[in-house]
Amino acid sequence: MKSRLKILGIICLAAAVTVCGGCKKGSSNTAAGSAEADRRAEKAEKVEKKTLAPGSAVIAVGDETVEYREFMAYMYMLKNRYQNSIDENIWSYTFSGGRSFEYMAKEETVNLITELKVISKEAKDIGIELSADEQEDIKRYAQTVFEAMPEEESLKYDIDAELLADIYMENDIANKVYDSCISEVDTNISEDSVKQITVQYLYKNAANANENSMEKIRKSAAKSEDFQSFAEKETEADKTELTFGRGDMSDEFTNAAFALTAGQTSGVVAADGGYYIIYCVSDYNEDMTKQKKEEMIAAEQKKIFEARYADWAAGYEVEISNLIL
Repeated sequence: MKSRLKILGIICLAAAVTVCGGCKKGSSNTAAGSAEADRRAEKAEKVEKKTLAPGSAVIAVGDETVEYREFMAYMYMLKNRYQNSIDENIWSYTFSGGRSFEYMAKEETVNLITELKVISKEAKDIGIELSADEQEDIKRYAQTVFEAMPEEESLKYDIDAELLADIYMENDIANKVYDSCISEVDTNISEDSVKQITVQYLYKNAANANENSMEKIRKSAAKSEDFQSFAEKETEADKTELTFGRGDMSDEFTNAAFALTAGQTSGVVAADGGYYIIYCVSDYNEDMTKQKKEEMIAAEQKKIFEARYADWAAGYEVEISNLIL
């Protein structure tokens, strides 16, 4: 299921814009929660408040409702994901305060489904849809997944191939919407601006050292065949190696470190209430530079999407059945 449910790893909205952050069990509220949103939000349909059945409406996003069986299908997928990656008994784990992992998973599922419904409704307005070929491919995939499911699980959660196909299609559409939203993000970030370097260093507090004593240590360090081993014996810091970029450390430390080439040792650097001696392991850590660049792009993409989503969500009133939380 992971290959189709990519949206599970994409839609991780901040608490400020998570749809159900303002929803109350058994009552309606808008996604944004503001008076203006209340005034203009699409009114939510009613949800079941007495007895659950597979076809009971348990979540309403505007005029669209989600049946209990769809909610349970997502719970099944979420349970499998956590059990496979963490522990098969994770469902019964209880956190301090008495909240169970299962309860928290229900909240996560409600948020996820609500987000997907909002995105799917907006997809129609911006003209994003699946082609006939894509739909057929998803149906075949859903059939394969269904046939591989243990019969007792499909019966327990009331899952069939058609329901799986609907879920996969909604997730694929949401991914297309996400890709469309983030297409405006500039990915041409210069590597120089995100360059990461790796250094080893030793540090002493000014209360225990001065520039003269540090200069003696620096000369001994320069003669050492293994700077890190030497640093571990002398340092007052918690660690002796660091991969970082501009803006991560003090200006004094950064300027001294970035002035070095691989294999060079700095002079005594006064910074952070003490003194450093820095040894350059790599003046360009290619892997970490690439990772930093990807993180910056991803952060900007997330920011752009969250802003767009917050605008969309404000237009829908949401109601959650108290029977599922």
